[in-house]
Amino acid sequence: MVCSKYPENINIKMDNTLKPGPKFLYMRSISTGDGESKGDIIQRITEAEVVCNNKNHLLCWNNLSLEIKEKLTRCCIWSAALYGSETWTIGRNEERVVNVFETWCWRGMLKTKWTDRIKNDEVFQRVKVESLHLEILKNRRHSWIGHTVGHNEFVVNILETAISGKRAVGRPRLQYLKQGDRNT
Repeated sequence: MVCSKYPENINIKMDNTLKPGPKFLYMRSISTGDGESKGDIIQRITEAEVVCNNKNHLLCWNNLSLEIKEKLTRCCIWSAALYGSETWTIGRNEERVVNVFETWCWRGMLKTKWTDRIKNDEVFQRVKVESLHLEILKNRRHSWIGHTVGHNEFVVNILETAISGKRAVGRPRLQYLKQGDRNT
């Protein structure tokens, strides 16, 4: 392919050899052929860790109150961590990853070390917050799916149509719509 500022010089030749890859990046979200969200969740948390480390001078500053630090954390770090979370399929391992990251952020804000042996419940009491990220994810998912289904008949047909063929051997994968039905 040759590109220049003159449109008549653009030549694109294709021979039907394009094959789908195992995963691709679209709008900073990782999409895989099997529909798992683990790679996207890990990438989001990594990006949020970078944001947290960049804002560390503010979050660990003694002159700011805990309330302001908590608002900064929710505004800057959680918006980076939960971007695109409406489409995630979250299993127990992914829940654990999100919870560990949440606790890591609050511990960093309080300047507690893992050698201090402070329990997570005590960290949440000191910050005066509850662990709400799974609830936030659930609320985002419900509002997104309601908006999508309400405005698109094609999506409704996909969600309500039975798939023909045989199911694969082994335990069935967690489905997007069945996430709220399992026991936690």
